[in-house]
Amino acid sequence: MRNCSKPVGVFLILLGTSILLIVPQLQGAKEDQSFYISGHGEVLSEHPKESDTLVHSVTLENPGRKNHTIKSIEPIINDDVKPLLIDNRIYPITETKKLKGKKKVEYQGEIKIRTLQLNNDSIKALMPAIEAYAIIYDDGKEVILKSGQ
Repeated sequence: MRNCSKPVGVFLILLGTSILLIVPQLQGAKEDQSFYISGHGEVLSEHPKESDTLVHSVTLENPGRKNHTIKSIEPIINDDVKPLLIDNRIYPITETKKLKGKKKVEYQGEIKIRTLQLNNDSIKALMPAIEAYAIIYDDGKEVILKSGQ
């Protein structure tokens, strides 16, 4: 009986050591991207115009302890808005901000679109125009977040 307890004891020691080494790595991976969109808004005039401005804002919140550096944030628009873009592209907001643990940062931007060929109801139907945001943070990491993620 005594010979059996020695291998069991060695196994339990190895198992405990493995758990102590693996758990911190799993926690670090979980905290790697610990921020989310806690607020999002967009405004567009309901009256058709040759050149109109879709004003948008987004709040990123970090509930964790790890600090992040947000390098750029680019809105991803829905397919109905894409053909209305004046410049045929979206420009990312490249203002670098520190997103500290337990804090929030806000971004605001504008997208120029043509609404002259639309009526008031068609303009209302475009909203929400922004489906998600592509965010580049820390050392070139990228994530796409939808509102509420």
